[in-house]
Amino acid sequence: MRGVNYATRWDFYLLGIPSIALSPLLYSQGTFLWGKQHLQFFPLAIAAVCYFVATEWDPAVAVEPRKQAYAKILSWMVMALVVVSSLLYSSWLAHATMVLALFTWALGRVGNLSLLRLIGICGLVAITIPFPFGGDQALIEWLQKASSLACSRMMDVLGIVHVRSGNIMEITAKPLFVEEACSGVDSQYALMAVAGVLLLIGRASLWVSIATIVTVPIWAILGNILRIFAIVLGLEYWNLDLSEGTKHTLLGLVCFSMAAWAHWSSVQFLNFLETFRSSDRTEETTATTHEQSPETSIALYPGVLPFAACCGLLLFAPFGWFLIVGNRVQSVIPSMGREFVETFPGRDAAFARGRGTVVGFETQSRSRDDLQGQFSRSWRLATARGLEIISLDMPFRGWHPLWGCYELGGWNITSKDLVSSPGGNAGSEWPIYEAILANDFGEHAVLHFVLFDRSGTPYIHENTRMFLAERDRKYRTLFQEVMALSNQLQGDRLPITYQLQMLSKSDEPFSQSEVLALRDQFLKMRDRAMSELTPALQSLPNGF
Repeated sequence: MRGVNYATRWDFYLLGIPSIALSPLLYSQGTFLWGKQHLQFFPLAIAAVCYFVATEWDPAVAVEPRKQAYAKILSWMVMALVVVSSLLYSSWLAHATMVLALFTWALGRVGNLSLLRLIGICGLVAITIPFPFGGDQALIEWLQKASSLACSRMMDVLGIVHVRSGNIMEITAKPLFVEEACSGVDSQYALMAVAGVLLLIGRASLWVSIATIVTVPIWAILGNILRIFAIVLGLEYWNLDLSEGTKHTLLGLVCFSMAAWAHWSSVQFLNFLETFRSSDRTEETTATTHEQSPETSIALYPGVLPFAACCGLLLFAPFGWFLIVGNRVQSVIPSMGREFVETFPGRDAAFARGRGTVVGFETQSRSRDDLQGQFSRSWRLATARGLEIISLDMPFRGWHPLWGCYELGGWNITSKDLVSSPGGNAGSEWPIYEAILANDFGEHAVLHFVLFDRSGTPYIHENTRMFLAERDRKYRTLFQEVMALSNQLQGDRLPITYQLQMLSKSDEPFSQSEVLALRDQFLKMRDRAMSELTPALQSLPNGF
């Protein structure tokens, strides 16, 4: 019975307690991962780990005492990380903690697999951990620029006339924006997972595994360059648009399959070199250690009092679920029907025509949770200085950092500021957000934008408790989160907001006097726009 008790308590100690205590954070992390196209494979990674453990684990083989000692040390580290994750309310740290908990559990329970094999199996779920400190975003931006530049060079070789502006490729047929899905980041993670599975199936050696993982980015980037270039060739030579819809999806699958096949071939070549180098290379063998009796096994689980204290970590779960439910209420953005968008001023809007000659107008529709808003009405104007774009974007929940969208489009932020100005209700201050932009092609721009709610009241992010909470979030504890959410539920609910922006572009840098003049012109345009937008805002249904 002691053997059964040991196994049961070890399973609950390393898998049960962390998973229950961190369940709210793991739910939040799972929702976040599902919202990222390049990480949506994480359920398959979990399923692959379960498959390898179920098919290769032999419970009859006992664990070596040395591995048990390591597992005991790591188990206390896992419990410490559970506490830290819960107090900081960090879903990313909870994700990493569960991966470490899985490895620690396997180290203390699976005796017939080598340490390298266990690292490989648990590495499948470790791949799903996003890079910390915004590393994902940095990777996306780098891959976008690399893919855009490489495709531009290939178009130069073929003599295809085009203009590359950041991550936007303009050809005769249409402008193409190199999004995340086309930049290589999705294939980067997916190919990494495929490589892990192939290495586990083929039982590759350590050096082959390292070489295989290192070459993943190469094949991922080449596959996505192929996809972008195929879209360009289709539009340029055959009038075939592969940039959207089912055709784009099928093209992505074909290019990914080709990259995966090329990667598989490279793995096979490395295995061939390995067998050629060492003809007597053998398959991984199971441990020959005889099964230990329960009486002589090392007690990995803590004593009764420490074990009860660890069970006390389960109290973190109710607090976390309270935050999950409360934040869900706060963050939902209602879906806006196109019929409501059509009530807003169109091509003949007076506030837009007053800035110059309207040379283009369009209404863009996106998914409800798109970072740029579900809808945008944009006016392209020809001015004395150059091209100017006025855009009405909607809806958002509270603050929207617009300059981040331009950074993804290949622009560099030279400076950004919050400029005080009159114009709010009853003559109060209504600051506008101002940014100076530039890109690698010598283009310069000045961006001005404001946010307001349905009643036309300005939304000033820096004056809200939510801004202070976001600014200091990394220093806050779980209990401070609970108190902050309670305050929000009592009356600090983020409103639905709308965004008016003006982007002035030029081939030459803007002088300080020109920036001040554009700021003054935007203020006047903003006041005219609000008078025209008021009827449409007031006609929106409740909830907006």
